[in-house]
Order: sequence, then structure tokens, then C-alpha cells
Amino acid sequence: MTSCKYCMKLTMVSQLTDHLIYRCEFLLDTMEACKECGLAIDKEDQRRGTSHPMCRGRRPPSGAQWCPLCTIAVDDNEESWRQHLVNTCYDNPRRDGPEKDPWEMRQEQEDILKAAKERKQQEQEKARQEEAIRQQQQQQQSMASGSSGRMIDADKLVVALQEIQERKKAEKKKKLKDIES
Repeated sequence: MTSCKYCMKLTMVSQLTDHLIYRCEFLLDTMEACKECGLAIDKEDQRRGTSHPMCRGRRPPSGAQWCPLCTIAVDDNEESWRQHLVNTCYDNPRRDGPEKDPWEMRQEQEDILKAAKERKQQEQEKARQEEAIRQQQQQQQSMASGSSGRMIDADKLVVALQEIQERKKAEKKKKLKDIES
């Protein structure tokens, strides 16, 4: 027995391909039998002519089927499957002991995601603090130098604008005199 990695239901390894194609609630009509080897493949991949990584490129020998875990041909009887899964299947998760409970695996995944999220938040907070310190240092430097570079003396600005206006008035008067003469 193994658990389906999509719906986490227990199924016999010898029937995993059948489960993925016809019974898995999460794959509903998205998988079909590979035309070359008979293992489960995504319908879109098959339509595009893309093979799957487990494809052997040929059908299994007569009276056998490919193991959906390791793609080794196994005689289609219960004893052969048992021998294969216990002794030779290198992708059998239960070969070295009992398989983890899918719900425990789910909790582990959630813990990993939670830790990653916390780490990201800590990094963002650290970046915000560093940016605030940098801005504070820039403000202190600009205050120490006497001017921030952005501040303009209002009196000087008013004087400069008045000079520009007076120049424009003088140019207009000159143009009017030139037109009249």
C-alpha cells in the first residue's frame, strides 16, 4: 500500500496508475494512460507529444506491469508485487520502514511553510530598520553640513523672481517701442 501524493488516499501500488487515471479526486479527468508505456500521464502533455520522466518507451512484458514507483517490470500477481516492493523497489517509501502518516507529512509541510514565512517577515523587518537608520543618518549629515540641499532661502527666491519679472517687463516695453518706431 502507498498513499496517493495528490489525495492522500491509500491504494495498492499495483493499482496506483489506475487510481491516478480514474479514481483520484484531485486529478479528475486530467490524467490518462501513456500511449507508449501505459503509466499515468497528464492529458495535455500527451496531446503535446511530451513524454513523462517515468516513461519506458514500450509496454511491459506480457503478464507484467510497470511499477509506478520505480518503473521496473513486475509480474502481475500478489506475491511478485510483495517481493518487488520489499526487496527491489528503490522508490518504495516503506522499504526502509513504515511510511509516514500523510497527515503528519502535511503538518511538517505547514511547519516548513510557516517557518519560511516568519523568516521572510524577519528579513523584511530588518530591511525596513536598515532603511530607517540610513535615512536618519542622511538627515543628520544634512543638518550637520548646514543645508539639506533642498531648502532655499525664501527671501533670495522672492528677490530672484522679482528680478525675472522686471526683466520680462523691460523686454516687453522694448518690443513695443520697436513696433511703434
